[in-house]
Amino acid sequence: MIILLACLAGYIAYRVGTWRQSSIYWENENRANVPLGWRTPWIRAGTWIIVTGLSLYFALVISTLVQIKIGDLVGKFSFGVFLALRWIASGLSAHQKCEKEKQIIEAMLQSRPTNDT
Repeated sequence: MIILLACLAGYIAYRVGTWRQSSIYWENENRANVPLGWRTPWIRAGTWIIVTGLSLYFALVISTLVQIKIGDLVGKFSFGVFLALRWIASGLSAHQKCEKEKQIIEAMLQSRPTNDT
């Protein structure tokens, strides 16, 4: 049951982390499609707390399982590996999604008729 909860925590941390990374991407691009909630400090802090807490829980439970099954040193090392992998997965997923959206938006803007006649 604890392993199932850890996997669920890892999935939620991944999804919320992807949303956070997408919001940061669009904010850096100075685009108008930054999610409205992202501009409030409570959302930024709250999502950071959620992602951090759930990521730590996920990495702790899974690395403890690795430590029991494989060994002490590998288990302790895997804690950092699982945290890094969760962060990298969210970042890559968000970047890929945002790049696709950006291409669609730019194609729509280029195909739009202009009033310059």
